Amino acid sequence: MRTGHLLFSAVQFVFTALVILLGVFCIGLENAQQMRLWLSHFFLDTSTPFALIGYAILGCGLLLFIGFYVMNQTAYFQIKMGKKHVLLDGALFQKYIAQYWFEKFSQKSLEVQAIIRSDQKLEILAQLPQVFTEEREALLEKVEEDLTEILRRKLGYRGEFLLNVILK
Repeated sequence: MRTGHLLFSAVQFVFTALVILLGVFCIGLENAQQMRLWLSHFFLDTSTPFALIGYAILGCGLLLFIGFYVMNQTAYFQIKMGKKHVLLDGALFQKYIAQYWFEKFSQKSLEVQAIIRSDQKLEILAQLPQVFTEEREALLEKVEEDLTEILRRKLGYRGEFLLNVILK
């Protein structure tokens, strides 16, 4: 799982848990007269904790915003050829690899994702259909050969790539 997906899942879990807890707390306040009285005095008597809570929430929000911004930035792959440099958008890699994946397996439910890592390595995360163990190695070798040829011919990518597969 990509770190971006992991971060998004963690944030979603925490937010969902907070909303559920807030709902349970508000329902419980209906029967807790002493708690309502204490809360009303707390809100009327002090204002300093609210500023601290507000700054903490604002800080968390800004950190999440910056994290999601960095996570969703467009990644470019830089190819050096002689004295010229070429920048390729990660979406090009995604397009060609997804097209090949659909043509090879004819199943739209199989996902494939091309990621350009920060060290300028191409990583491909893909789902494979269930195949027999004997056929799996031959299939993976054929996929590797085909992807190497497509990336070399269409995008000029001659480097190594990482292929991570999940059997569906």
